[in-house]
Amino acid sequence: MSQRHRFMLVRDLSWTTFNVLAFGLGGEEELKAAIETLEAMEAAARLYASKKEGWSSNVGLFFHVYGHASVNALHLHMVDLDATGPTYDALSYKNLPLRTALAVLRQEMPAGAKAPTQASAPAQHSPIAMTFSHVYRAGCQQKVDAVLSRMLAYYEEAGLCGTALLTFKYEHVDDGAGYSAVQVFADAAAYERWAKETLASPLLGELKSLGSMIGDVDSCLYGDAAEIARSPMLGKFYPKIRKELGMPDLTQFGEPGFGWK
Repeated sequence: MSQRHRFMLVRDLSWTTFNVLAFGLGGEEELKAAIETLEAMEAAARLYASKKEGWSSNVGLFFHVYGHASVNALHLHMVDLDATGPTYDALSYKNLPLRTALAVLRQEMPAGAKAPTQASAPAQHSPIAMTFSHVYRAGCQQKVDAVLSRMLAYYEEAGLCGTALLTFKYEHVDDGAGYSAVQVFADAAAYERWAKETLASPLLGELKSLGSMIGDVDSCLYGDAAEIARSPMLGKFYPKIRKELGMPDLTQFGEPGFGWK
């Protein structure tokens, strides 16, 4: 997937660690152990990349979930995202970001239970989600939908879908009078990367023109307060957006996906 691509393996050969899909199935203690394992793997992977000559700081960490995995033994893909090749785009549908798996495991902890943390590990990051509801102005639906579709194609070509973007989908509502949008980013750094690509897009003029063709109904930002604060562009783009602070429950946004539903 990249000129610089490594696997990280584990020595535990029990069935509950053969794939990230099975992590935590044995109850709370196994869930805690799974969280600790992923935290340790992330810390080790980032330390390796920081010390290895030639690697950039833009490192992607991915698992292939059972059903999409060609090897039925746990392995973490460590990918230098500044040196990706054509196979990265071809296989991106398989790539589950480590931090997404970690966020889901933390959400599965029983109420009142405290997920373990590693004092020696770097600060953990978490997903950021945004939802929007808009109405079309008279005669503008076709043009708005076309611009949104072209922007999504641009993001896919830039390699953002499945990496920085975990979900980026639209759905017509109110019998076609408007549409809703769900955007889920891997973390604050992912949002910054998306914002940078958006501002550099040749379609930016068309995107800005949408302001005159749609009306805002509602919008909301979901995420940990510290994670949101790590993204300067979020504050710049949405200084007054309504917020629901805390680790976002990604299941509330439906199945991950890209494009129009």
